[in-house]
Amino acid sequence: METEEIKFEFTEACRMIAKCLVADVKLYPNTSLRVIVNEYWDKLPYLKATRAKNILNLFRETDMGAMATLYAEVGIRDCIIDANSHDYHNIGISSENECRAKVKEFALELKDSTEFYKQMEELE
Repeated sequence: METEEIKFEFTEACRMIAKCLVADVKLYPNTSLRVIVNEYWDKLPYLKATRAKNILNLFRETDMGAMATLYAEVGIRDCIIDANSHDYHNIGISSENECRAKVKEFALELKDSTEFYKQMEELE
């Protein structure tokens, strides 16, 4: 039961980070994607940066509507989960737990930003 609870918290943290990253792209449409992705890449233990950049590049080419935003968020969330999972890196369990703890910690730092982005979304 504890393992499922930890996975849920980790997945929720990844979802929150992905939501903020996509919202940053919407908020700063003229900023280079490399700059935005690098800001998150520096704060996360691991991130598939090239894959994330490609997803965001495709997102920018759309109307950035609700469905495009949802697909971009899911794609970025998967990048974060894949990069920080035990299976991908073949890292030890303790390292995996450290990575997940850092992801959760970063998500907590973004909690205020999430509320701001939520309000911005409601105004659209």
